[in-house]
Amino acid sequence: MRPAWIAMVVALAGCEVLVSFEAAREREPQCNDGLDNDGNGLIDCADPACTGTAGCLGCGNGVRDPGEQCDDGNLIPRDGCSPGCAIEAAPRCGDGVLDPGEDCDDGNPNNADACVMGCHVARCGDGVVEAGIEQCDDGNTVSGDGCDAQCHLETCGDGIVEGGEQCDDGNRTAGDGCGPTCKLERCGDGTIQPAEECDDGNRFPDDGCSPACRVERCGDGIVQRGRGEQCDDGNTVSGDGCSVACQLERCGDGTLQPGEQCDDGNNASGDGCSFACQLERCGDGIVQPGEACDDGNTAPGDGCNPTCQFERCGDGIVQSERGEQCDDGNPVFGDGCSGTCQVERCGDGIVQGGLGEQCDDGNPGSGDGCSAACQVERCGDGVPQPALGEQCDDGNPFDGDGCSAQCVVELCGDHLVQAGLGEQCDDGNTVPGDGCSASCQLEVCGDGVVQSARGEQCDDGNTTSGDGCSASCQVETCGDGVVQPGLGEQCDDGNRDDSDGCVAGCKLATCGDGFVEQAVEPCDDGNTAANDGCSPGCAIERCGDGILESGPPITSIDVAWLATSCSTPRPIVWSINGAQVVAIEGDPETCTCAPGPRSVTISEPDILGLLINGPSSFAVDFSGPDHFLGWAVVTIHAGGTARDVVIYEGAPGAAAARVVNMCGGGFDADVPPQQVTQLVAAPEQCDDGNTSDGDGCDHACRTNDP
Repeated sequence: MRPAWIAMVVALAGCEVLVSFEAAREREPQCNDGLDNDGNGLIDCADPACTGTAGCLGCGNGVRDPGEQCDDGNLIPRDGCSPGCAIEAAPRCGDGVLDPGEDCDDGNPNNADACVMGCHVARCGDGVVEAGIEQCDDGNTVSGDGCDAQCHLETCGDGIVEGGEQCDDGNRTAGDGCGPTCKLERCGDGTIQPAEECDDGNRFPDDGCSPACRVERCGDGIVQRGRGEQCDDGNTVSGDGCSVACQLERCGDGTLQPGEQCDDGNNASGDGCSFACQLERCGDGIVQPGEACDDGNTAPGDGCNPTCQFERCGDGIVQSERGEQCDDGNPVFGDGCSGTCQVERCGDGIVQGGLGEQCDDGNPGSGDGCSAACQVERCGDGVPQPALGEQCDDGNPFDGDGCSAQCVVELCGDHLVQAGLGEQCDDGNTVPGDGCSASCQLEVCGDGVVQSARGEQCDDGNTTSGDGCSASCQVETCGDGVVQPGLGEQCDDGNRDDSDGCVAGCKLATCGDGFVEQAVEPCDDGNTAANDGCSPGCAIERCGDGILESGPPITSIDVAWLATSCSTPRPIVWSINGAQVVAIEGDPETCTCAPGPRSVTISEPDILGLLINGPSSFAVDFSGPDHFLGWAVVTIHAGGTARDVVIYEGAPGAAAARVVNMCGGGFDADVPPQQVTQLVAAPEQCDDGNTSDGDGCDHACRTNDP
């Protein structure tokens, strides 16, 4: 606020000069603007300078004249109607007008200038930081709280000792007498400085670090009683009156000296080693501290036990002579040993919760609702209770795991499909072949089980054909009409006829396979060799075919048989190509099924000459009542080889095996004459393409034709 006039008094060398400056005065346009334009404290019409102006005529008379917004009968400003009779806004802080109660009003809400919130003059300690002047303002003018009395930030290292600082040397470097936290560096400050061996934060002796910050140790020549030293002779050698631990060497120093039985480091009795360093023990008749009694012995059962404690229930020692069954060191019930030192057990009629008992019915039996382990018996407790009707108990209340929630055994055939047991079906029985197997698995072709009732002939565990068992579980065999390459079949014509194009083993018929293919092969002797009766092309090699066969000569033939009779025997007659070659008388009546085989060798040229190259017939006759023939065979020997021609055998393979005993069957009675025709490979002397005699080459292909 400016005064209406300014006076300056200047005193110079005893002279006084008064200078006066006239201030600006209100003008008519300003007499109704609500402002003190000339700074004399009078506003608008209240200022004598505005008297008589158009805006002030009648203002303040209490009558609203033309041009007046209001007239409250006075020329007092800030009462709602200004001295210029204009309506005034309600006074407020920040309106730029200094109102009563305001220290200042700069017309803005900026708290960082000289007039802060509440229209108070900014000052240190008002809690508002004045920009450009204050570094901080914590609402007080107290130093030592981070913001000093002049509103400057207090920091260690600023060179000013403030707050809790003991020093401030303008830096935060250690080792210069003032530490990084502005604490004086000295022995006892807790920081080891150069030349210090230690610093434990104090300057007290006997705590390991001396007042001079040197490590206190036994052998430094100073008795550190606070560290338990009794002496210090400047060394750490024992045996010189002061031990290596700086203890006086004497009874009670913890070191066993000659004449001492013990030394426990003290001179007190009652701790196992007496004041005279003699062993104290239970049983010495002296009650030592810690002993409740000492009866001069260490025998139990006499009221004072071997450890010199009174014997009683709860002392942890079973005194059987005092009737104790147990003693667990306490008088508490429910921990296995009762308060009277009797064994607590399941079946004593007392539920011992501490022992995990759920019940106790006073007996050790199960099946009555309380088990032998004193657990409540129920389905699902893992113990089968037959007396409670349980068949099983697997310890849970679930179905499908072999034991139902009612403790009934779940099994295949109970009409319930137990998926948890791996059942795929359950038809209420364990009969296989009805679609659900005895193990409750769906019966299907390919499950590895032959279901005969379902028409399966086989089941190899898969549905693949060609491995011996078809996809429909039928046996794959040669002759079933299906070619099984996996079984080595070359063909399969659905029959067992070896005379067509597909022979035994389902092999394609070929010359030399041993099977005569009808309408194709006249013969097939199982090889493709010549001069053996059947040519390499499976044509019959015979006398008269115009081809001279020069095979090895026939050297002999054997006739062998097994026969018997239960009446007078008749001769057995052998024929080749219709000519009788030998008639052999039978043995006397034997009537046995094991008479033993007989044989005759024939090598006469005229008989061997009956064998013609090509088909030859062989016959045997032992017919008649009560005559029995087991087998009969002719063996042809030629070129070191032998070939059997079986004429008859009562049992398959009997002739080839030369069976000597046919009691098991095959000895046939009254067998009619038997004849077979076989190809014979006989050497030819000639072959003129016919079997006529008289042309130089006879019917047997001999050149001795007359």
